[in-house]
Amino acid sequence: MLGCPFEKLHQGHAVPTVRIDTVFTAPSRLGDRLEIALTCHRLGRSSLDLSFVVSCGAEQRLTATSTLVHVGPDGRPVPWAGDLRKALEIQIKGTE
Repeated sequence: MLGCPFEKLHQGHAVPTVRIDTVFTAPSRLGDRLEIALTCHRLGRSSLDLSFVVSCGAEQRLTATSTLVHVGPDGRPVPWAGDLRKALEIQIKGTE
């Protein structure tokens, strides 16, 4: 748990998704309450690999992996820094 909302990941910059792979294992329907488990797997200088597992009750509905890249106003990658980088490192260590 990072303890910060997604918008804090931006640190005043952009965090576009550069890759996403998704496998739908069962359909979801309007009104289903979905639970999303998000795990950070790898932290690079400016990239972050994530995995998602989406479930409804005991039934898994999809799995996905994605890579985010932290970019500055000029569109070039910038390092994750400060407290956010420390929180990401701690979260990743907890999943090893």
